[in-house]
Amino acid sequence: MSVSPGRSFPLGATPVEGGVNFSVLSSQASRLRNDTPDIQSLSLNQILRGAEIRVHGVSLGAPDLSPSSHSLAVTVREPGGTTLFHVMFNAHWEALTFEIPRLDRRVHEGWRRWIDTSREAPEDISENLGPPVEGPSYMVHPRSLVMLSAATRASS
Repeated sequence: MSVSPGRSFPLGATPVEGGVNFSVLSSQASRLRNDTPDIQSLSLNQILRGAEIRVHGVSLGAPDLSPSSHSLAVTVREPGGTTLFHVMFNAHWEALTFEIPRLDRRVHEGWRRWIDTSREAPEDISENLGPPVEGPSYMVHPRSLVMLSAATRASS
């Protein structure tokens, strides 16, 4: 998998030659970056190059990389930190249910829905990393993406 610079418009997922351009509101991305101390001083390129990225399909650890695939998920751990993101892409014309990684509850507070492009604005991008996500899976609506975040628990 390769990552290259994209365009900031239009928002959402847009097919382009050689792949798909994903664009979300930059003010939301900037807020997330500012709220994550381990990555504040890094460029997006540095973040992506230093991140631990695991590729999945609708089932964890089982990506469908065939030419006819319509789904992909990635779990990303920020460079040098414990903050996790799980991003699910559904380019299929039907809803798909994706498994989400189990969290060590001693380390993480739990998954929260930050972005779900199937929801109407302003519910599509949550202000404070969104509502909790319960259960071992998440249904991603047709032609949309969902981004979950798992923040670390505060030290006692």
